[in-house]
Amino acid sequence: MAQRAGLLAPGEPIRTHWTEILETAERLGAERGSPSLVPTDEDDRMRLFGLAHGLLGENGLVWSSRLLVIHRALVTEGKEGFPLRIAQYLAPKYGYAPDRVDAARARVRSLFDRFARLLEGKTYALGGALTALDLYVATAIAPLAPMPEELCPGTHPIVRHAFATASPDLSSAIPPILVAHRDHIYAKHLELPIRL
Repeated sequence: MAQRAGLLAPGEPIRTHWTEILETAERLGAERGSPSLVPTDEDDRMRLFGLAHGLLGENGLVWSSRLLVIHRALVTEGKEGFPLRIAQYLAPKYGYAPDRVDAARARVRSLFDRFARLLEGKTYALGGALTALDLYVATAIAPLAPMPEELCPGTHPIVRHAFATASPDLSSAIPPILVAHRDHIYAKHLELPIRL
């Protein structure tokens, strides 16, 4: 998409991994004079990439929560979680196996706790300014704690149902500080209502 919009130079490769996309966005933003979403302090930069991997990488929050949605679909024959055909398609892509579910559930809870502790007493995850980590936390939490219909009117009913029924105890396990952070980031830095 960025290539079609003329943002990337001819012949420049398409970026598909979150780290590549962020680095490219940073470069393009700097060329246009936009504020950086990656801290210049090397320690904070490394924290951002490490913590973001815990959200977005393999076995991270998003990955593990998808395993739970897939599992729920498979054990309920598609009545909860994803529709059965979608779950069957995604299961091998995420390395689904029933014996991985408990570890995925524990990983999700551990990451909820980790990010809740990170945000205690702070507006932004790494201190005084918005970073990409804040955007990643907000968008990772959004499907797990679905926003009201008026704030996210384009959410397909199947997607809303999938995450609402992903795990009977998942939504109730989300620390309120993560939901408050998500709401703040969307209200102040992202566009509402969300148009999907």
